[in-house]
Amino acid sequence: MIVELKYVWDKARFIRAMKERYDFNFTGLKYRIISGLLIFYLVLGILFVVASQSYVVLTLTGAICAYWFFLAWPLIKLFSMRYFKKYSEKDTLISVVIDENGFTVDSVESKGTFTWKAITEAVETRRGFLLFKYPMYFSIFIEDFKSAEELQWFRQTLKEKVVRFKQQC
Repeated sequence: MIVELKYVWDKARFIRAMKERYDFNFTGLKYRIISGLLIFYLVLGILFVVASQSYVVLTLTGAICAYWFFLAWPLIKLFSMRYFKKYSEKDTLISVVIDENGFTVDSVESKGTFTWKAITEAVETRRGFLLFKYPMYFSIFIEDFKSAEELQWFRQTLKEKVVRFKQQC
């Protein structure tokens, strides 16, 4: 089966792709360990305030927690939007052709073919798929597929051909 996807690489799609990657990075064990440590240090800072009237630890951990839990995504989004304004392929038509051997991405300025062996990891999220060829990644959203059969075929192909495929739904 050959699946052809076409979409415009616009600002909204760029932000969605960045959000998918951000959500993927901040789930799992690493995120929980760091979050747990930050909360532990925040409690430790409160104990320092109660015990010794020292606000240094509380202020420092409070600032780090505020960034980690509330400011990380808005700042990443802000810097990403600045990058997108300078991006050479913004608002261009992207064509992706997927077959048994891999997929080809074709745009105005570049063309690239990736075999399934070159993809080091594939993740299915609630909204689509992330395909990694570290350090690069490629996002495909579920609504890009024209039919449920194409989507099912793509999902099955990833399970069979990619070494590390996981569903994070």
